Amino acid sequence: MALFVCVWAIAMRLISKFNRKAIKLINIIFAVVSFMGITYITLMRSPEENRELMLMPLHSFVEAREQVEIYRSMLMNIALFLPLGATLPFALGKSKPIKTAILTAFILSVIIEALQFAFKLGRCETDDVLCNTLGAAIGGLSYFFSEKLTKWKTKKALKKK
Repeated sequence: MALFVCVWAIAMRLISKFNRKAIKLINIIFAVVSFMGITYITLMRSPEENRELMLMPLHSFVEAREQVEIYRSMLMNIALFLPLGATLPFALGKSKPIKTAILTAFILSVIIEALQFAFKLGRCETDDVLCNTLGAAIGGLSYFFSEKLTKWKTKKALKKK
């Protein structure tokens, strides 16, 4: 995940040297693809005819003591939203794009969990929302690092003059 964040930040920095509009277009495309992937993975699978509701935050850690597989599930939830978190800030380009991306991922995650519960697609958990939001936040670091890299390069260029 850390490698993805760094590579994406560097790639966006390199592309921005040539064309800022390309950055926005590339990230809009990848954000849409990421959104479609998330929707497919979370909602388009066959119904389990299971309707569980777990509203106790961080309960997955308690369950993971007995079922180690839950850690993998939590990591997959983080990884699922990582690309969305990495692409949305570049696609948005507003003030506070990382916060907007994280809030968007949070709202999307809540909607997905509600739909999973409503349509009996499995377990509706607050921990899934937390992990999904964390994944988007980690992805958003790519924007943060890209901006820092740009400022550092600009400052370095000004010192040479």
